[in-house]
Amino acid sequence: MAFNLHLEVITSDTNCLDIPDVISDSFDGTYWKFSTARNHLRDIINQIISERVSSKKEYGDYLDALLSEEKKHDIQEIRDMLMVLFLAGRDSTLGTFIWGMYELCRNPEWISLLRKEIEMVGTGDNVILFKEVEKYHLHRAVLFETLRLWPGLPKNARVAMEDDVLPAIDASNLPTVNISKGDFVLWSDYSLMRSSEVWGPDAEKFNPGRHIDSNRKFVAPKAPKFHGFGFGPRSCPGETLSTYEFVSIISLIIRDFDIVPLKVQPEGKERALVEALSSFMDGPFYVTVKLREETMAN
Repeated sequence: MAFNLHLEVITSDTNCLDIPDVISDSFDGTYWKFSTARNHLRDIINQIISERVSSKKEYGDYLDALLSEEKKHDIQEIRDMLMVLFLAGRDSTLGTFIWGMYELCRNPEWISLLRKEIEMVGTGDNVILFKEVEKYHLHRAVLFETLRLWPGLPKNARVAMEDDVLPAIDASNLPTVNISKGDFVLWSDYSLMRSSEVWGPDAEKFNPGRHIDSNRKFVAPKAPKFHGFGFGPRSCPGETLSTYEFVSIISLIIRDFDIVPLKVQPEGKERALVEALSSFMDGPFYVTVKLREETMAN
C-alpha cells in the first residue's frame, strides 16, 4: 500500500492482496523492500497502541475513539486503520502538491491570479494561519481542481458486506447491477472526475474557475460529482488539514519564487500516473527555482 506496488488481481478472495508480483519483484527486491518498510511501520504503530492501552490518560483523538469501540474493532483492525491514515496523510498530500505545481506551471496565468489574491488578503511575510484559509478562494479552487484531475486515490475498491443493487441510470442507458455479499466493487476516481458527461466538454482541462461563483467566492464541488476526498461515512478525515497544508505551502512558494519547468510538455500532452495506489507522477518533475525580485527587494 502506497509503496508504488500495484494490484492487478481481481477476485473475491481477499488473500490476493497479500500475493506479491513474484516474478517481477524478485528481480529488483521490491517485495522485500515493501515488507521491511511495512513491518517497520507496524512495529511503530503497535507500540503506540500498546502504550495508549496501558495509559489511563485520555487524549480525545482518533485512536481514543477507536479504542473506545474495542468491541467493534480488534487491535489488528485498529493498527491497519492507523496504517491507512499514516500513508494517506503522507503520499496523497505530497502527490497533490506535486500535481498542483505541475498544473500551475502549465497554466502560469493562474500563478498570477494567486499572487494577486495573496496581495489582497495581505498576510505579509507571515505563514497563513489555519483560520485564514477561508479567505483564499482561488487557492482552494486550485486545490480542488488539482484533485479533480489528479485524485489522491486514482482508483479504489470496497467489499460488499451484504447483497445490494446499484440502481439503473436511465440518462446514461445503464441497467441495474446486482451486487452479492463478498463481491469486490472497483471504480476509478481518475476516470469519473474526467468524464465529459459530468464535467462538460472541458473536463480534461485544468480550470479552477469552475469552482468560483459570480461573486468570486470559492464553492466546493459537491459529492458524488466530486469525490476527491471520498464520500459518505468513509470520507477523508483529513480534508480540512490537507486543505490548509496545500494552501499555506503553495502560497509561500509562489509568493517568493518563480518556478519554471525544465521540460515543457508538447501541446495536448501531459504527464501520467504510475500504476500505484496513490497518485505518483511518472518520473521526476524538474523545475528551476529563482527568488523573485519583489522578494529580494524586501
